[in-house]
Amino acid sequence: MALGGIAEESLSNIKTVHMFNAMETMADKYMAALLRTQQAGVKKGLAVGVGTGIMYFMMLCTYAVGMYYGAVRITNDQLGDTPCTGDNCYDGGRVIIVFFAIVMGAMALGQAGPSIQALTTARSAQLDG
Repeated sequence: MALGGIAEESLSNIKTVHMFNAMETMADKYMAALLRTQQAGVKKGLAVGVGTGIMYFMMLCTYAVGMYYGAVRITNDQLGDTPCTGDNCYDGGRVIIVFFAIVMGAMALGQAGPSIQALTTARSAQLDG
């Protein structure tokens, strides 16, 4: 029985519980249900924590790879045999611009899902009716 059900049963039948001196029995029943609920909450918290940790780990690893690639491009342009001096040279500003353009584009694509779903639903409704 769920926690709310045990509490409701105990409180709605308080005279009967008191008459049969079953307060301790109902309290033990409630504590057992509370323990099961607590264990389920701990498992859920662990799953959410691990999932969130993996998501952020992947995101930050992607950022690290992007910055590393930018550093390699800057190093090749600036410290190579013939240093780059034209407009097509890589520097820190260009790497940051490209990096954040890719990040913002990926975030925009991630936010487009609900809009695409709404458009698909609207088109389906238009074709049906």
